[in-house]
Amino acid sequence: MRFKKITVAVLLIFIVTLPVFSLTFNDIKRDYWAHDNIEELSELGVINGYQDGSFRPNNKISRAEFAKLLATVYISEQDVDFDDGRTFIRKTFGSDFNNWSKKYLFVLSLYDILLSDDTKLDIKSYNGQISRGEMAVMVARAINMGDPRPSDLKDRAYFGDKVKEIDAVYQSGIIRGYPDGTYKMSLSATRAEASKIIANFIAYKKLTYEDVLYNTEMLKRLSLD
Repeated sequence: MRFKKITVAVLLIFIVTLPVFSLTFNDIKRDYWAHDNIEELSELGVINGYQDGSFRPNNKISRAEFAKLLATVYISEQDVDFDDGRTFIRKTFGSDFNNWSKKYLFVLSLYDILLSDDTKLDIKSYNGQISRGEMAVMVARAINMGDPRPSDLKDRAYFGDKVKEIDAVYQSGIIRGYPDGTYKMSLSATRAEASKIIANFIAYKKLTYEDVLYNTEMLKRLSLD
């Protein structure tokens, strides 16, 4: 009986002294709504924090940063040709283009997932903040859902030319609306929101741990210099 009491006491001390914050990032509490998603993507090497150990979940995410996340988890049997990639970069951004995001933009260009259908893309626009509407377009193209049912989102009348894509991602469950029943397509997305969306994408596509790790390593080896 005395042994049991000691064991219970030790367990209680252990539970009480569990760290409040994530083991990976010093600004993500364990009860934070996107904690598990952020930890999952960090473990897979899909997303990184900052040098000071923080994640900064409320920072806005750029189009290029979201392109990297989506390219990293977009699994396809199509081989990536380095020469095709270099040609794409030269034709699209110019021969002097040197940006960390170019290989991710190239991968997404293979599957018509980039935001622009134009021959010439402006990298300055990809360095800008991505909106929830723009994320819906990229994710909808990645899942190729076809014709979704009209959603019951209260602000659907304002979706314009993105209505089909927002309906698709909402129906898939990859991107959800707000508690008030709206989607708010014009809002800039945060790093936490993007993490949740990418984790939902992995679940929707039924990707395995090995699938994502393989893709992550493949992209590390891909060089377009």
